[in-house]
Amino acid sequence: MNITPNSVSHGAAGLVDSATNAAERALHSTQNSAHQALGRMADQASGLIERGSAAVHQRSDQLRAQARHGRESTASYIQHEPFKAVLIAAAAGAALMLLGSLLSHRSTR
Repeated sequence: MNITPNSVSHGAAGLVDSATNAAERALHSTQNSAHQALGRMADQASGLIERGSAAVHQRSDQLRAQARHGRESTASYIQHEPFKAVLIAAAAGAALMLLGSLLSHRSTR
């Protein structure tokens, strides 16, 4: 077997080419995996956004219905029990005034 500087040079060049090709394949594989992972994450994020939006709309509709029911119940109570409604409103106003007075005295001390 005759080893010459030229054959060593060609062998080394072949090894470098092989290593370069392997590195390029690994890089492309890593890029493809990253793109696929990002695509899956984007799909998951989109699904979460859609489900969150639907939940917000549903809860908003529920709150609107509860507010409407409360408003109708209050109006009905006032129509059927006007004297009691006025007494309740006066008591609530007095309680708020008392609370405000207590809080303002505490803050000045």
